[in-house]
Amino acid sequence: MYYHHHHQQQQKMFYFALLIKYFYRLTDLQQEQKKNKAEKSLKRIRLRVRAEYCHHDTILNENVLSIKQDPLEKQFDLFSQSNTVLKSRDLGSIICDIKFSELSYLDAFWTDYMNGSLLEALKGVFITDSLKEAVGQESIQLLVNVDEDDYEEGRRLLLENCPQRSD
Repeated sequence: MYYHHHHQQQQKMFYFALLIKYFYRLTDLQQEQKKNKAEKSLKRIRLRVRAEYCHHDTILNENVLSIKQDPLEKQFDLFSQSNTVLKSRDLGSIICDIKFSELSYLDAFWTDYMNGSLLEALKGVFITDSLKEAVGQESIQLLVNVDEDDYEEGRRLLLENCPQRSD
């Protein structure tokens, strides 16, 4: 009798443990689904920042020369040399994917991009003293690009997934 009672208790505990395990697995799945939904409601906006020299004409005139006689060959030679010189002067670029979870933040970012405030703020970050020292007397500029289609798609997604609060 004791064995039968003990076995039933063990069986109940086993089923209880399975039930708890199932409950936690279900909770984990629900949390994962919430996380995935939240991730989908975040919109990534790609920000491209590029520093480049303002003037290339002097450097190209000093470094690009072709002795080819055939006009087509000469043109190709000049193009190839120019391409090599320009690549050697590449100061690089940075691509950032920025996630937005609120429409107001996305809109503020876009407004700053459109009115030039973002560019001005990024100049202080990217055009450093060491970069200025590296380029010497040559003037450089910072180019910032955000794709308007990314912004519009981000607005659409955020409006769909994050209903705005009415204060």
